[in-house]
Amino acid sequence: MGMIRMMVCPNGCDAGFSTTAHVMQLWKVDAQGNFQEVLEDCLQVTHVPEYENVWECTKCGAEGKVFFAKADQEMKQHVRPRFLLVNDDQGFTRLLTIGRTGEFDIVLDKIKAGADKALARKTFEAKYPITCGNWI
Repeated sequence: MGMIRMMVCPNGCDAGFSTTAHVMQLWKVDAQGNFQEVLEDCLQVTHVPEYENVWECTKCGAEGKVFFAKADQEMKQHVRPRFLLVNDDQGFTRLLTIGRTGEFDIVLDKIKAGADKALARKTFEAKYPITCGNWI
């Protein structure tokens, strides 16, 4: 089972994103090669959007976050990232999500919640609505 990478709005908007891609245009130029006008906007895409770019939610303007999900044959059209809460010995609760290896190894955030996972979940759901209902 492989992993798929996807961009998600941290506010759970489930809208599109604006980001950059590189395209080839057909230009009209003068004898020195100076631009005069665009004849065709997109001959081909030379580089698709990269996950390292800034992706901005078109609904709320938040910066998208990259998530990984396990790909399987029964995958639904809208795959949601899954989240896990882990307490450490210093009283922090960490919000984890799946990384490239398929393990919960990406720390999205941490808060000082002692061992109270219910408080941590409530806090993270308020801060990141996309986490609501997506807990392991």
